[in-house]
Amino acid sequence: MMPLMLSIVMAQMPKQAPFLVRPLVSIIASTTMSVFVRPRLVESFGFVEKQLAGKEFFVGGGLTGADSEFLSRAGCLARGPRIACEAALTDVLSGQS
Repeated sequence: MMPLMLSIVMAQMPKQAPFLVRPLVSIIASTTMSVFVRPRLVESFGFVEKQLAGKEFFVGGGLTGADSEFLSRAGCLARGPRIACEAALTDVLSGQS
């Protein structure tokens, strides 16, 4: 879940930066997102999609701790701040990556 946390941090950095350095911080955050975070998110969510292909649950035929852990983290993202990698996540989840 490190890429998810980094995406939240990178989205907040420009908003929290002092006015004079905000453009520089914005460039650094967006470059970090495009070079490091987005590719790892695509890879991670691609793995999840592959594991769930043809199945309803991660492990076995019913709801387990793995499913609830993933759902709780996904729920936090849905309620949390808009992250800069929203388009990448949408592409991965729709199978367009």
